[in-house]
Amino acid sequence: VFVHAGIRPGIALEAQDEGDLLNIREEFFQAAHRLDRWVVHGHTIVDAPTLDGRRLDIDTGAFQTGRLTALRIVGKYGRLLSSND
Repeated sequence: VFVHAGIRPGIALEAQDEGDLLNIREEFFQAAHRLDRWVVHGHTIVDAPTLDGRRLDIDTGAFQTGRLTALRIVGKYGRLLSSND
């Protein structure tokens, strides 16, 4: 799942609240190891892409740092790309 901020754990994707998709943090972070799917997100700036459980934060703060990070997925494999790569 690719989402701006994260998902509310235990809630079906189709029942997720738009506010959570855009703004959730702590409850989502605390559930990283209990998620039933991979979630790639931003909203919380990190120095480098951060993997925690099934949660991957790729927000390297392009608007502040000038460094944009993306994830390229081919088949079952992913590769992180950065604007300085």
